[in-house]
Amino acid sequence: MDKYIKMVEEYISIKTNYAIILSGSYGVGKTHFFEKHITHLVEQMPVSEGNAMYKPIHVSLFGLKDIEELQTQILYRQFESQDRNVSALMGVGRAVVKKVIGDDVCRDLEGVAGGLIDFSKIVLCIDDIDRKDEVFQYSTLFGYINMLVEKYGTKVLLIADENKLLEYPKYKEELKEKVVGVTIKYKPDIQEAFNSIIDERTEGYYRKYLYNEKKLILKVIEGRGSNLRHLVFFVEWFKRIYERFVVSMLEDNNQYELKDEVVLSVFYFSLVVCVEFKSGDLNAKNYDKIRDAAKEPKLIWAPAAKVNRTEEQKEANEYREKFMNAYYTSAEYLFFDSIFNNIIGEDALNIKKLKKEVSGYFPVGKEYSDLELLFKDLDYMDCLNLSLKEFRLKVTKMLGYIDRGELDLIDYFKAFKLITNFNNIYGFDLKKLVKRIKRGIKVGANNYSYESNLHVNFRYSSYAAFQPELQEIIRFCLEFNKELKEIEQREKSEMLFTILKRDVVNFKRLMEEDDDNFFSNNPFLNHFTAYQIYQVINKMNNEDVIVFRQFITGRFTYTEIRKSEREVLQELKHLINKPKRRKVKNIRNFVLDELVIELTNFIDTVD
Repeated sequence: MDKYIKMVEEYISIKTNYAIILSGSYGVGKTHFFEKHITHLVEQMPVSEGNAMYKPIHVSLFGLKDIEELQTQILYRQFESQDRNVSALMGVGRAVVKKVIGDDVCRDLEGVAGGLIDFSKIVLCIDDIDRKDEVFQYSTLFGYINMLVEKYGTKVLLIADENKLLEYPKYKEELKEKVVGVTIKYKPDIQEAFNSIIDERTEGYYRKYLYNEKKLILKVIEGRGSNLRHLVFFVEWFKRIYERFVVSMLEDNNQYELKDEVVLSVFYFSLVVCVEFKSGDLNAKNYDKIRDAAKEPKLIWAPAAKVNRTEEQKEANEYREKFMNAYYTSAEYLFFDSIFNNIIGEDALNIKKLKKEVSGYFPVGKEYSDLELLFKDLDYMDCLNLSLKEFRLKVTKMLGYIDRGELDLIDYFKAFKLITNFNNIYGFDLKKLVKRIKRGIKVGANNYSYESNLHVNFRYSSYAAFQPELQEIIRFCLEFNKELKEIEQREKSEMLFTILKRDVVNFKRLMEEDDDNFFSNNPFLNHFTAYQIYQVINKMNNEDVIVFRQFITGRFTYTEIRKSEREVLQELKHLINKPKRRKVKNIRNFVLDELVIELTNFIDTVD
């Protein structure tokens, strides 16, 4: 890492008329390197004339279409750290740039925004050169960079994958020979990068667990080009599995005979699926092939049968073989549907389903877990023959489970009844006991999933003792369950919205299947702003807009949905009709008109 810093420092400290490029594969941490190491370095380096220090400005070309947009981004970055109304500047930035530099990118920049930028005193980092919009010509961009370095002596650091730039026929002629003086081949120390990411993003036992699995994690990450974005994605995603599944598995000494193998199988499957999904190779075209590999493992290594297949089917089969050969040549392939569906965005994480899947692969060490046996022992008829000392020991053990939040929601209600058996023989302070149970429920918040029929299971006889306390526990559990429902709905809404943005066809499939009646029974568009939805629609082709219109049409059934989503859809209708281009007669506007009609019908049914 130090050698890269020294190379950049040397470039800034000498007089130059060229740019340098920091080249490396996508995701290896080039941008992170600039932000963490170079930004601070630049701020400490004096400009050759006077006592002023260089100012680092970092802009991304991702999605930018012309020099005007690039120059506007530079203006934003120049003032975002100062006490100015940046939001106002963002509103006029493009107009200022256009007025000052016009359409000729090679005009003097001394007058830009009234001379607010001195290009000789900035270190300009232009990121994602290889990810700009297609309409942004390389020749125009390279001409602009050449002007900066030649005329103003601007220090320009380009960030890109040079292998991608080489695909441009005139790259060597227009940029490499004329503009770029030094190419820094950036290849980070993967060990150091791992430590940095884990230390920044995790803590406590989760951090320790990941360090213990460092060798395996790095083997998978390095096998996919050492893309650190894959590592970050996995670390953030797996945290929920660790908190809600791995911790309880590691602490339970009796549930599974092969406890370590259980945890490793879940961990490894999560790791490889996260990496493959984030890379983009695991996608809607081959999801089913990866699922089927668990059902027909022999087909993975068998010679391909000579049957007619479409190109898409061939690609999916090839990917399945590639996946299995990369990760499961020496390990048994255990497929966890609950994990897979959550990573690819088709379902919320369901820990109960995961535990059921684990039980299908691994033998259970006992017929009952310790907790199940404890409930059985404290049952009224089973504990009649216990001595008071034995009864107290079991009650104390149950209180331990409560304090750690290790029960299901329904079981806290049951536990209260068992602990206070025989007319509260040990004389517990009932108010304090109820508070203790509530506290335990909160401690175990990560262990629960929403239960749609929870209210049905809260039953007690009209002769039951301590009914006010039982009712208070029931109310608390139901309120907590309601919060779980809201969290689950929000997570699933975000998942569905992500699918809508990424793959409308897959969104339509989920809408039609609707196994848990989520689309039919629950509002979810109200979790997002009208502008967010409008941006998604703008990127849809006409066929996808029709699919979305069909989705809106199918949401008339429930009043709750109409009331909850009315406001956001009202604003969406306004945004669709607002642009001046909507007055032009064309197929796009016809399709949007049809969508507006459906939105109007939806809104009017509420009124």
